[in-house]
Amino acid sequence: MKLLTVSVAAYNVEKYLENTLNSLMVDNILAKSLEVIIVDDGSKDRTREIALRYCSLFPDTFKLISKNNGGYGSTINASLLVATGKYYKQLDGDDWFNNNNLKNFLVFLENTSADLIISPYTKCFESGEKETIDDCIYINDSSIHPISVLNQGNCIAMHELTIKTELLKKSGFHMTENCFYTDNEYTFFSLLEAKKFAKFGQEIYCYRLGLEGQSVSIGGANKHYKDTIRVAFSLYKKYTYCHNNEIEALLRKYLLAITNSVYTYHLVCNSDGAKNELACFDKALRHNYHEIYKLSNKIKKIRILRLSKFCLFSLIKKKVSSEWI
Repeated sequence: MKLLTVSVAAYNVEKYLENTLNSLMVDNILAKSLEVIIVDDGSKDRTREIALRYCSLFPDTFKLISKNNGGYGSTINASLLVATGKYYKQLDGDDWFNNNNLKNFLVFLENTSADLIISPYTKCFESGEKETIDDCIYINDSSIHPISVLNQGNCIAMHELTIKTELLKKSGFHMTENCFYTDNEYTFFSLLEAKKFAKFGQEIYCYRLGLEGQSVSIGGANKHYKDTIRVAFSLYKKYTYCHNNEIEALLRKYLLAITNSVYTYHLVCNSDGAKNELACFDKALRHNYHEIYKLSNKIKKIRILRLSKFCLFSLIKKKVSSEWI
């Protein structure tokens, strides 16, 4: 058994993939602990060719899955089927790991029994802005804690998570395919399965921001805003049937965040039908998940939209769009 499986989602990333895979190169001893599964999600460029080169040079570490395009969630579904690592971590094909810290991280994983490992990540901007470090859990020790401790912190990003592979496999974990914003699913579902966690204090994931067409860009919002609804209902359903009282407060933060995203993305997109689509979502939310509907009244723009029966949609749209980063 390998110690860590890294699932690399690779779609048309020939410009970045070598840097991504080079960041996963460790010395021969540690290489025996690392499994890298590159999932080529139907790329049209040289992504597969580059991946095959690494698989040929380092067959004990790198593996390739080539498949038809199915979106980010499908790459995780595919790699999880064959993952052999004790722990599992995802990586976008245009991002990378901090190589120096990765070595320490593998040693850390070898000596912990936690279900979930949380580590800070670095935001790296294409515009040349100074890198920033996100660290959502303010714990300075590396001991194992009950998952309930996470109720005290902020929402955890997917880039911070490493989880026991067995937990995902036994749970029947399956991400929504052909859909954007599924990172929320991955994080939410992982938290539901974990009972104990540990903090690794060094940054592992380096997240590239500012690429054209990213889901968090205005262009991405225009193309994929409807996907926020698919992901939201996926989380609502999972929450309804799989309550975890140990982290109830944290789960509600995620539900509030994804609900906020639905309204925000519909407000900033340029679709003529966004207003009616959002009103229909709001009605369905009230009818099917009234607890979450009431919870989301805490958000000012949502509350105003409801009180005005969406008549103030255009006015709020201008304000939200002007604040979009």
